[in-house]
Amino acid sequence: ELSPSIPMMALTATATPKVVQDIVENLRLEQVNIFKDSFSRSNIAFKVKHTEDKLYQLKQLVNTTTGSGIVYVRSRRMALSLAAFLNDNGFSATFFHGGIPRADKEEKLNLWLKEKVRIMVATNAFGMGVDKPNVRLVMHYQIPDSLESYFQEAGRAGRDGKQATAVLLTTTEDQGTAKQQFLSNLPDVTFIKKLYSQLNNYFQIPFGEFIMETLALEFNAFCKRYELQPNKVYNALRMLDQHSVLSLSENFNERTTLQFVASKTEIFDYLKKNRSSAPIIQTILRTYGGITDHETKINLLLISKKTGQPEKNIKQILKQLQDDGIAEYKYASSDMEITFLVPREDDRTINPFAHKIKDFNAVKQQNLEAMLDYINNTKLCRSNFILKYFGEKVKDKCGTCDICNKDGGRNPEDLKERVLKLLREAPKTSRELAQSIDGEEKTVLTILQVLLEEEVIQLNHKNEYVIR
Repeated sequence: ELSPSIPMMALTATATPKVVQDIVENLRLEQVNIFKDSFSRSNIAFKVKHTEDKLYQLKQLVNTTTGSGIVYVRSRRMALSLAAFLNDNGFSATFFHGGIPRADKEEKLNLWLKEKVRIMVATNAFGMGVDKPNVRLVMHYQIPDSLESYFQEAGRAGRDGKQATAVLLTTTEDQGTAKQQFLSNLPDVTFIKKLYSQLNNYFQIPFGEFIMETLALEFNAFCKRYELQPNKVYNALRMLDQHSVLSLSENFNERTTLQFVASKTEIFDYLKKNRSSAPIIQTILRTYGGITDHETKINLLLISKKTGQPEKNIKQILKQLQDDGIAEYKYASSDMEITFLVPREDDRTINPFAHKIKDFNAVKQQNLEAMLDYINNTKLCRSNFILKYFGEKVKDKCGTCDICNKDGGRNPEDLKERVLKLLREAPKTSRELAQSIDGEEKTVLTILQVLLEEEVIQLNHKNEYVIR
């Protein structure tokens, strides 16, 4: 509207035909040319592995795959937990999520990029700008909210064109958990209006006022204060961001302020008595001119670079300055930043797009249903399923996914004979059998159940299967 004669280009990573149509209509594009590359990633073997022991499967997959890997999870707590599990089992791993400081994010990313850490366990915060060519394995430990998200994340495997694997691990309970997580937490109009009012009250913004500055939000503390469900709040904030009520940033930030309250003579004496910390204090005094007159925001990363000292050491010195009465030191952290883009008008702010909230929730439900259809699919080649979803004509089967290569291409009778042959050699658990024949654990359990009913095999006291 501002420049009607200027050519316009709209870009997106993954779009279904419906999304393409929405982009054209909402941006009111005229005389449109649509350029769409193929979504085909023939070097990636897409697999869904049904299991009741994800940790075992995680360990097996990491152990049998060379090169770097990414394990995607849905929560920060799970990222920490799985990284610890992998390290405890002899694999080098670290974690990444939106709630860690910027310096730590850079350090963890560099460790992974430079091959000092092999596996990155991450939430979807680990995405944009990640372009490591030799990622051989991308695993989803929990179900994503859409095929778009899954395909973008899985597509970080095999950027060098060499063979790679994308595996989604799932249990019988996972689908119910995903519906609970993604659908029960979709906010309606009433909830969004209430949340918007609570946000304004939290930051003490009066009705009709327009606050221009960016405000730090400690997300969990906010949810706890108003007794709100975090996932539902997050979805509502995303919706307010989408409709330009506010701008939401999920970068972890630290706000450090300092003011020297001692006289110049007292500061000089302090420097003489504390020579080990003097270089850091002097650097701060030189960098921030008015720091002896008023409270000043300081950049710990900048001070760290100038002095060559870790931020942890600098914080300790600042705390000591506070304890010794030389300076007033304040430190606060946030894992989100919010910028209000319109004056506060409560319901009148939300009403213009209230009708779109219902449509948005319906799309979210359709996205999850498509993701679950992909998981439950037992007939169509995984690659072809994805290509059809994005509106691309299907050609040949990939030949590498779990559907095309179901149990190594063997029929159930062949697998049954293989199981019996292995049991004639020695008693085995279901897990050992599945590993020996490189078959789906679920398929092996079905075969074992049939053999038990036919009284061909039985379980011994070690919970192993033996020939009767």
